[in-house]
Amino acid sequence: AEDIAALAPSCYEDNDSLSYQSHTKVMQVNANIDEVWSTYKSISPTEDNQNKVRFGLLFSPDPNELSYSADSYDGIKEGQIVFWNLKFVMGLVKVPVGQKIMEVNDEEKFIKICYLAQGKSHGTQYIQLYPEEGGKTKIVHYTRYKSASKFRDKRLYPMFHSKAITEFHEDVIHKVMEKKEGEEKNDENLSSK
Repeated sequence: AEDIAALAPSCYEDNDSLSYQSHTKVMQVNANIDEVWSTYKSISPTEDNQNKVRFGLLFSPDPNELSYSADSYDGIKEGQIVFWNLKFVMGLVKVPVGQKIMEVNDEEKFIKICYLAQGKSHGTQYIQLYPEEGGKTKIVHYTRYKSASKFRDKRLYPMFHSKAITEFHEDVIHKVMEKKEGEEKNDENLSSK
């Protein structure tokens, strides 16, 4: 745990913006922003471990411990370090990724995640939620990234990154909608009594 705690993040730097690439994914869910935010904060990294992105382990600085897939999950918190195993092309391409949770902002419904300095990619991912008309929520996942390979940054990263984050957000949306449907059924049962 001490070795992992010492790992440094490598975040996007405004003063070097020309060397970073950018990627944006926008999605929408037919649910209230507070419900969606609550799900982002509480969804376990092992929620669907059959996906392209598979949970490796989690380091939590408070109480300074490591968690694995079988352990309980207490929600996303600043300072956590998460390791993922990304599998693409039917498992032929495997990419380990480490990230540090830099900010979880309840007021602005905002999460900031940086890559670890020891990895191939450097930069920051931002997840921001916005309320929309009709009780809907817009999800914006904005990434600034770079590596030592321009080919990787221009050709490989956008494709694999898009697949990975789409899968993650679809898992969150699915969980939000399941919860919403369950609550609606409960309301129907109560009103019919």
